[in-house]
Parts: sequence; C-alpha cells; structure tokens
Amino acid sequence: MLLLAGCAAADDERGAWLRHTLVLDNQDFLERDPELTQGKLARMAETPYAYFRGSAAQFARDVLEPGGAALVPWRFTDAEVDDVALVGDPHPENIGGYLTGNGTLTVDFNDFDAATYGPFELDLRRLGLGFWVACVQGGETSALLDDAACTAIVAACARGYADEIIALAEDPDDATIVTEQDPHGLVMEALFEDAREDGDDGKPLGDYTVVEGGTRQFLDGDLEPARLLRFGSHSQVVFEDTVHPPSAAQDKRVRALIEQWRGTVRDPQLATPTATRVVGITRRYGAGVSSYPVLRFYVLLAGPTDAPEDDVMLELKEVRDPPPLPGLRRPIDAPYGSNGSRVIGFARELQGFIDDDPWAGWADDGGQSFRVRERSGYQNGFNVVDLPAQLEAGEWRIDHVEEFAATSGRILARSHARARRARGTMAGPAIARAIGDGVALVDDVVAFVEGYAPIVLGDRARLAELIAADGPDLGYGAW
Repeated sequence: MLLLAGCAAADDERGAWLRHTLVLDNQDFLERDPELTQGKLARMAETPYAYFRGSAAQFARDVLEPGGAALVPWRFTDAEVDDVALVGDPHPENIGGYLTGNGTLTVDFNDFDAATYGPFELDLRRLGLGFWVACVQGGETSALLDDAACTAIVAACARGYADEIIALAEDPDDATIVTEQDPHGLVMEALFEDAREDGDDGKPLGDYTVVEGGTRQFLDGDLEPARLLRFGSHSQVVFEDTVHPPSAAQDKRVRALIEQWRGTVRDPQLATPTATRVVGITRRYGAGVSSYPVLRFYVLLAGPTDAPEDDVMLELKEVRDPPPLPGLRRPIDAPYGSNGSRVIGFARELQGFIDDDPWAGWADDGGQSFRVRERSGYQNGFNVVDLPAQLEAGEWRIDHVEEFAATSGRILARSHARARRARGTMAGPAIARAIGDGVALVDDVVAFVEGYAPIVLGDRARLAELIAADGPDLGYGAW
C-alpha cells in the first residue's frame, strides 16, 4: 500500500503539460476501460521506474518537440542515420531470456511494442535513462548506488554501444550474441540461471494451470492479490496477477485469432491444428505498466500427445500504435500492414536469432491487432528491484552492473547495426561513420541523462500530486 500525504495539485506549467499529455495518450483507454486505465496511472505514480516505464510518449515529446524539456542538439544524427530500425522502448526490464527454435538459451530485448524507424540516439538515450532511473530508485535502499555509480553505469552502457558499432564496422560477423554458454558477466549469468531453472521447472505454465484427470486447465482468481494504492484521499485498486475466464464472445474471438496466428509463425508446421489445439483461454489482469489496460489473453494449447507435459501457453496481447515521434516519419511508412505484424517484423529484424521465440506471430481483428508469443519460464527477465538487493547482499558489485549495462548497450548496437533501415540497407556502417571513436557519443548520452533524469523524477512526484488532488483519472471524468 502506498501512502502519500494529500497535497495541492501540481499547478506549475510542467504539471499542466503532464496532465494534458497523459490524458491525451490514454483517452481511448479512459473511455473503454476507465478502471484499468486509472490502475495504470496509479501504478506509474508508485515508483520512479514504474513512471519511467509508462511515460515513453512523454520522453518522445521532451526529446523531439520544439521547446521540449530534453531537446538538446543531436550531434550524430543526419540523413544517413535518421531511419534506423528502433527497439522503441529499450530499458533494463525489457531484457530477458528466450529459448530459440534450435534450443539455444539466449538473452535479448523482449518488447517491441514501440518499435519504429528513427534516429539511433533515441533508443540509446532511452536505455541510458532507464539505467539511471533504476540506479536512483535502487539508491533508496543501497548507498552503493550513489550518483557516481549511476554515472558510471550509464557511461558503460553508451561505451558498450559504441564499441559494438565499431567492432561490427571492422567485422560484420563479430556480433555480440549473449547465450548460456557465453553469458557476458555475472548479472547476465544470474539471468540465465533463473531462466534455466524456471523453464526446466515448467513455469509459468504450472503457475497458471492445474492438471486434473490428466487434463490441464486454467486456474481462476488471484495468483498474487491486488493492492490498494492511496494518494491523499483517493485510492485505486491495482491488479498484480489475476486471471478470469473470458466471456463467450471473447472466447470465440480468441479462438479465431489463434487460427489466424498459425500462419504467421516462422515454422508453420509448429502451429498446425493437429500439432496444437486450443484447450483453454483466460484473461490476464495486472501485467505491465504502459500496457496495463490492454487486452491480454493466455491460451492453453495441447501438444501433439495427450500428455500434459507437452502443453504450451501463449499470450495474445493487444498492441497499439507506437508513441508518436514528433517531426519524424510515421510508422505507416514501414512495410507492415498492422501493429501486430509491425511488432513481430521488427523483433525478427532486431533480435539475435530470427526465431528467439519460435511461437511468435500476430493476428488482427478489425481495427485491433494482437501480438502472440509463448509464455515460458525461459523468458525470465531482469527486475530492477534485484539491483540494490544483490549489491547489499554482496552477490554483485558496481562493476558487475557496469558490465551488464555495457552488454545491454552492445545488444542494442548489434540490433541497430544488423537490421534494415526504412530505406532497406543495413544501418551499421552509417552509424559507425557518424560516431567515430565513440568518445563524444558517450559524453553526450551521459550529459543528456544527467540533465533529463531529474525532470523524470520530478514528473513522477507531479503525477502523484495530480492523483492526490483529482483522482487516478486525473480529473478526466469531471471534464
């Protein structure tokens, strides 16, 4: 439970801007499902990192709009590198494991909902900012995460990016691919250990289902209880991990979407109706921050045998347009017919293996689009709450975190360099020409993060004040 003293609404210009942009970005959700949307905004206000995760659109405005709070010169952006394939929202918690089609356990970026084309620095600044906010939040419970440590971690991230770009310019085959056999440091090694354990133990399939009479079925209810967040006199229930059966109409719709999905996986033989038949559907509540209000269904597929051991759990997640990038070309310029195909198309371009998730695909229904992926314990991701805990326990040192940040930067650089730009050619050589030895790039990223991060932290406090004054809908219901 979060307890915040009642305080006046943020009446400064920045507070008014924040209210306006958050309502604008979430207006369709506020109309469609106000309770879940209020839960998203309340969750964003709870911690600095949660706010960061939910405010990618505010970041884009600040960085790109005239007069934006983070509008600083783009030293390395020109016509050659303004259409790089972007992850869209790279940050530490969007890094996690995959078991590829050939059985390789790898770590990669795992969220491409905001993927589009744009300047490479946009992704790198976002990743560096994510490490800084995670560091500052961790500093609330660990003195080891002081300002000097945060600066070193961000610099390592940017330096790793530059080093990878330079290496790939010299040898395009010398790409950083992080695997269980080559984990690139202690933090990544811990990610692999958790992913291997959870995957081999059959999680999360075993967490969401029960086997009765030899047949697996979904549970119903709270796997983790919902929480009540308080902001002054206002309160909001926030789901953590809850599943409920879909309505009859939703069940019918999801089954139709699954039939469409079968034709979009890399290996269609994997997903034929005879190899995988739908035996259960549930709706998941409580996942994500930015995506907290979207439709999200889990689908239970029976494998080719009657034994429950080869069952598979998929996630169908509604995907929307990526945050607008003011002044840049819109994603409609990209060769994708829907948001689902955009997300999967960029993932296949940007990830280390084209089949990081062999079950990945998409399906569309009218104006709505869904990304489909496997839900597997092998997809265990980094959690920023582990950062101060592991440091205080002596399991990690700051240099271990720097190594993780550097490897994350390398993964981002590899993704940018090997993916096709909007114009169809690889971006790596152009980025290498732009950044030179990378020294100025590292300096620019650190300066950007140190200048902008306090604004992000202040915005999180402003959001809490706005909710305390006007409720978790930011007063939208009264307009």
